[in-house]
Amino acid sequence: MSKKILGLAFTPITILISASMYTPPVGAVECGEVIVTSVTLDQDLLCDVSDGNPPALTVVGPSGNLILNGYTVSCISSAGGNPGILVEGIASRISGGEVNNCPEGILVQGNGSHTISEMEVRDFRLDGIEIDSNYNIISENMVIGLPGTTVGDGIDSNGDGTTIIQNYVEGVGDGGMEIGGDFINVTLNQVAMVDDLGIFNSGNFTTISNNHLENNSFFGIATTGSFGLIIQNNITGNGDGGVEIRSGNDNIVSQNSILNNGGFGISDNPGGIVISGEFSSRNQILSNTVTGNTDFDLWDVFDSGDCSSDNQWVANIHDTSSPACLD
Repeated sequence: MSKKILGLAFTPITILISASMYTPPVGAVECGEVIVTSVTLDQDLLCDVSDGNPPALTVVGPSGNLILNGYTVSCISSAGGNPGILVEGIASRISGGEVNNCPEGILVQGNGSHTISEMEVRDFRLDGIEIDSNYNIISENMVIGLPGTTVGDGIDSNGDGTTIIQNYVEGVGDGGMEIGGDFINVTLNQVAMVDDLGIFNSGNFTTISNNHLENNSFFGIATTGSFGLIIQNNITGNGDGGVEIRSGNDNIVSQNSILNNGGFGISDNPGGIVISGEFSSRNQILSNTVTGNTDFDLWDVFDSGDCSSDNQWVANIHDTSSPACLD
């Protein structure tokens, strides 16, 4: 399939129009097009993105933007091939519609500073939204995998400095959100019923705040990064536990509500808040409410039994702990 570059011819005029009053023109967009202007869809698309064909749509910033206008970009098959929407360049905006049944929903590349908002991404096989560039905003999206088919993450962020805010993720076969870059802000999201971790973080200086993580198969949040902040999250009913620090140093876990986790996962160290990294140090576990968790509400796995490690456990409301001296 050949690609077509979609542009809009115009005659220059001297009248200045406020950006807030501007509505992108409606474009007769076809499968395989490369969008380099601001375009609004006027119809659903059903595209073949199998190997040898381009993505359903490619949007290239800064001039390329796509408002889906409530329409759906669907792929004939999610078995293999290219994403539904590929974002390249810098500072593109994708909003207001659905991507359905594609191998990967939206792939965000280029130089970054893109905005993906108010999208529904459904029934993908790999990742719902994959972010391979820096300083993007991923906001108010609904990302729903297909149980038994989706093997990837709901949102997979590999660049630095991205904000992931007010998204809903459900039903994926890997992590709800996987955070691989540094200085990522993950806030006000809901992750439920995924067949793995709710949020997995391997980046440094990550902030995970005010999220709701419920009924996921493994831990609600697990981290291997350092200098992170996990604060004011609601974490309940997850199979392995609430929060696990698998490795990394100098993290703060504070003011979280972690209730009734563990008991039906696969971890050897299930619990409310668990430090399972043998060499994890200087982590601070402060002022959390952690009750009803299996095996323990608080658990420092490699502490010798006398709370002599340099991880600090202070003012946590809990019923059980290992060692018993943890507070």
